[in-house]
Amino acid sequence: MTTTKTRNACKIALATALASSMMAGTAQAQLAGHNVILVHGFQQDDLATPPANLQAIKDAGEDYWQAFWLSRSEARIDWPSDGRVEGTIAQRAYEQVREISQQGLCNNFCIVVSHSTGDLVTRYLLENQARWLQNEGLPPLKILASIDYSGAGGGTELANLAMSLAYNPTWYNWGLRAAVQAFTGIEPKPSKLGVVNDLQTNVARNLALSPNSVPRLRFVAGGSSYGGITKPFISGTDDGVVPPLSLRCHIRPRHRFMLWQPQPGWQSNQPERPRWSLL
Repeated sequence: MTTTKTRNACKIALATALASSMMAGTAQAQLAGHNVILVHGFQQDDLATPPANLQAIKDAGEDYWQAFWLSRSEARIDWPSDGRVEGTIAQRAYEQVREISQQGLCNNFCIVVSHSTGDLVTRYLLENQARWLQNEGLPPLKILASIDYSGAGGGTELANLAMSLAYNPTWYNWGLRAAVQAFTGIEPKPSKLGVVNDLQTNVARNLALSPNSVPRLRFVAGGSSYGGITKPFISGTDDGVVPPLSLRCHIRPRHRFMLWQPQPGWQSNQPERPRWSLL
């Protein structure tokens, strides 16, 4: 009981630190005194134009976080959306994990901040990074906690539809085709969908299932992407791509959820307005 209370207190402290950092007027490259590592989400441009090399992947990763988190991080793990989690994505991610280990950025523990599909990539990294690094005689990254925004760890129905449409292009109506193309940015073809394969619900929920000791603080929200065209094809409340159920599919005793309840009239340039509830 004491251990459980201590863990819950740590999660609440992390939530408070995160909220404070979001409201701060100046950028800080640490969160609660620990270096931050960013893991971005799905980038549909990679499907239409696959990145040529690691530098192209890194450039896209930097652009992804420009609005807020870039100046508040010490490192990023950038990955190509035209790859698979257990293939090219893992290879590219490990190159950066190795560099982080060599630099000692997590000697005092790091906090990982991920968005959307970055949740799935992060889960795979947390399961494998220690083994990968130890095989090269390098120290594993010390991860204090992982913070997921609109995590897609449980996949999304849009990926299911994209794969079905790729293999059966004549079976579906205009509305569904438009939703899938808004999500992927391309006319779906089996060989062109990259990480969308891993975002299928049955695939995502069976990837990297081993438990680990890293507490995960998860944020979920509702909203509308792509002009609402994808909403009819996603079960329940969603953000236009990922339903909260996707994130809850991998809830474990060390996980906590934060529900964002914006006040009426809230705008993205008003960080003092949102209210958060710990679930």
